[in-house]
Amino acid sequence: ARTGMASQVAARMLIETVQPLVLLGDDDFCDFEKAIGAREARHGRPFDHYRQALYASRAVIYHLGAPAEPAPKRSTLARWSWERHLDGMGPQILRPMVAYLERLEGTLARSSVQGTASELAHFGRFLARVDPRLSSLALLTRKPCNKHARGQGAGQSPVRDEVPKFSSRWAQAASAGSMLTR
Repeated sequence: ARTGMASQVAARMLIETVQPLVLLGDDDFCDFEKAIGAREARHGRPFDHYRQALYASRAVIYHLGAPAEPAPKRSTLARWSWERHLDGMGPQILRPMVAYLERLEGTLARSSVQGTASELAHFGRFLARVDPRLSSLALLTRKPCNKHARGQGAGQSPVRDEVPKFSSRWAQAASAGSMLTR
């Protein structure tokens, strides 16, 4: 991001609205965003730098005490669902894993929960391959977990043509174990 980009929109809004920054509201920012859209339509190309400056300005002005709410981060709108992270396993395994990840979100950062989701996804796909008739995680025995940790039947890594390392298999089994004991 460029230094001072928040001041670009703030200065323009001071000129257009003829009011102090701390009085700018959501309507003022929506009007400015519409003006950016109209300019993009006239020129036939996106003006991303203006949109980025608008986002930064809105955050700065919000923190100055203006009645406008900060714009939501774009990355929060395009997040994968936990179901998508855990794709490739049956609903009987998927549902409790999704519920567990949703509970983790209450106390952990999203990135930490995503790491757990990745480990559970590998383990859940392993279970789907080894025991496709498993109707509930409550019926899971230690045998497939131990088998997975030792790498027996772990299969090839989809990224590299090799069996996953022990530390990865252990982390996957440990994530599943944490989920089952909570």
